[in-house]
Amino acid sequence: MPSSQSSGPWIVVGFSGWNDAGGASFDAVMNIVDRYHLMPSVELDCEDYYDYQILRPVRRVTDSEATITWPTTTLWQGLDEDQPVVCVTGPEPNLRWRRYCADLIEKFARLDPAGVVVLGAMISDVPHTRPLPVTTTTNSMALQRRLDVSGGDYEGPTGIVGVLNQEAEDAGIDAVSVWVSIPHYA
Repeated sequence: MPSSQSSGPWIVVGFSGWNDAGGASFDAVMNIVDRYHLMPSVELDCEDYYDYQILRPVRRVTDSEATITWPTTTLWQGLDEDQPVVCVTGPEPNLRWRRYCADLIEKFARLDPAGVVVLGAMISDVPHTRPLPVTTTTNSMALQRRLDVSGGDYEGPTGIVGVLNQEAEDAGIDAVSVWVSIPHYA
């Protein structure tokens, strides 16, 4: 079982969808993917996780050849000065969240991660002219002390960010949520 004692990578996750106002978290993770030239290492077979009437595949035509791009979750990997860099991107799933999270966590466990950081963004009454508020939480007491952050005491409806964090913690993987508040017009 992975633990905070692992020397493996921290895995940074950014989903598009309900948890991603203005595309901030997905774009932040894709920025890491681009900066470190990460390559896709695993794509989840998402047939069971997405409702294609809600999240449609995309048809493209290039050089008179048509292709269909299906919604998927991608695990990206690479190195930065010999240190592993691992990211995950994809749309928030529509279906079977427990199985989806178990599928992801199985992939994570193979990497012996130090932990998982799941990004989120929410619309808030904040101006773009000031630093945007960021809230970081974890249920791990050790990480709360180490990172000087609060515990996750939120109660209410949650998205895949909250579910994946809880499932990771239940699997023995340290998990942190990082949420940014963004202006409604972003």
